[in-house]
Amino acid sequence: MSGGRTVRTATATATATATAAVAVLVLLVAAVLGGPALAPGDPMEPQGAPWSGPDGRHWLGTDVLGRDVLSRLAAGGRGLLAVALPAGLAATAVGTAAGLAAARHRRVGRLVLRTSAGLLAVPGLLVVLVCAIAFTAPVAVWAGMLLVGAPLSARVVHATAAPLSGAGFVRAALVRGESPAAIVFRELLPAVSGTVLADAGLRVVAALQLTVAVHVLGLGPQPPAADWALMIKENMPGVSLNPGSALAPALALALLSAGIAVGLDLAARHLASGGRGR
Repeated sequence: MSGGRTVRTATATATATATAAVAVLVLLVAAVLGGPALAPGDPMEPQGAPWSGPDGRHWLGTDVLGRDVLSRLAAGGRGLLAVALPAGLAATAVGTAAGLAAARHRRVGRLVLRTSAGLLAVPGLLVVLVCAIAFTAPVAVWAGMLLVGAPLSARVVHATAAPLSGAGFVRAALVRGESPAAIVFRELLPAVSGTVLADAGLRVVAALQLTVAVHVLGLGPQPPAADWALMIKENMPGVSLNPGSALAPALALALLSAGIAVGLDLAARHLASGGRGR
């Protein structure tokens, strides 16, 4: 009885933790995407002296042009996340499909592993910078994630799915006469869903980092756009006068990255355990 209560308690705790992590992550993403509507003032309008410290009107002070840092902080994350989120998820989706196919078919597996090894030999930032010169920043990030992020996802999923390709539930599906696509997506995909979810968090964070790098290098939005990466770049010279002008967007980026990675990892652990406590 005591052991049963312990298991139930562990299960309830794991479920509550995973649910809370997903809820916090959803709220965080919603706050970033809806940030412009939450801004207390006009993020473009100068409202005081440059790099003034916090006061009752400007809680985080002002920036290089005297604009309200809090207003720009609220409005500055949506553009980054709007690029990084779909790019990271797309890389995971492509990589997952390739990894699952590679796990089921040896010839496909050799092709996927060799191709991914070749693509991963090219620095991702180099791919993004070359594409950013010829195309827009969002296209460059997508190209970088599909050419570098997707191969990483493919290798991760393949490593997880390959040992399962001969498992009993797969052999049973073959006996039932299920099609190759059904076996891959109906049998193997649910079995590796925890890995896929955790990998998605890593890909979105990587896409966010690439997007920030492109914007800091001046290949994305141009001043006076409200953008966390631009805020860091513009306000570094005045960090001694108002540290919040550069630290606030840097902390916001760190919080968003950590929230995505940790939130999806906790949810993935719970999913991989089949909802059972450990």
